[in-house]
Amino acid sequence: MGWNPKRYGKKTWRIKKIEFSTAKNTEAR
Repeated sequence: MGWNPKRYGKKTWRIKKIEFSTAKNTEAR
């Protein structure tokens, strides 16, 4: 992963986490 969760706020971290999960699911298909 190229980004560090600690650098983001909690709200941004949630969005990034969702984006990462979505990307991971897309790659898995």
